[in-house]
Amino acid sequence: EMENADDESRDISTYQAIIAMGGDGILNEIMQGIRSRPQHDQEQILSSIKFGIVGCGTSNGLAKSILHWSGEEYGALESIFQICKGVVATLDIATYALLPKHEKKGVVNGVNNDESDTLAVQKMRQTQQSNVKYITSFLSFSWGLIADCDLESECLRILGTLRSDIWAVYRGVLFPRRYRARFSYLPHRVDCNNGDEVC
Repeated sequence: EMENADDESRDISTYQAIIAMGGDGILNEIMQGIRSRPQHDQEQILSSIKFGIVGCGTSNGLAKSILHWSGEEYGALESIFQICKGVVATLDIATYALLPKHEKKGVVNGVNNDESDTLAVQKMRQTQQSNVKYITSFLSFSWGLIADCDLESECLRILGTLRSDIWAVYRGVLFPRRYRARFSYLPHRVDCNNGDEVC
């Protein structure tokens, strides 16, 4: 029986581990489900439950990375063996905030270019509390041609990893698409009085 990670009625804190069998998308769905839960549930789950993955998908980026780091050959059996060994390592997780379409015009990440730093930070905090869609990522956040090759090639899944190459030719050469974007970020604050930091 399939259980949704975002189903608050399901107390998944009683589990010691969650093992995903599939591609990166399966673990991604699990992470998005956990991310949609209340903040205290997210923190409790991510701090107490171990996660594992057996690569059964198309690319299996995370499973391959874990096996490479472990010095093992790539394969489902090797992934299962690593899980059974119980070796655990921390993994960096990134969270991206996507503004609703009606808030994007004239605003980059919730900050107008002509505002002071103080007002910018305040506006960013207000935006984070509004109707913003959050996406949690454990590999990378792709956009444009790379994302198209991944998502649009689902119709060629039967071809395995070759599907991405075929779609790269289709979308990148035969029927190219223009991608327009504006990327901005808030600079990291550095304490120049701290000897451990570099200004």
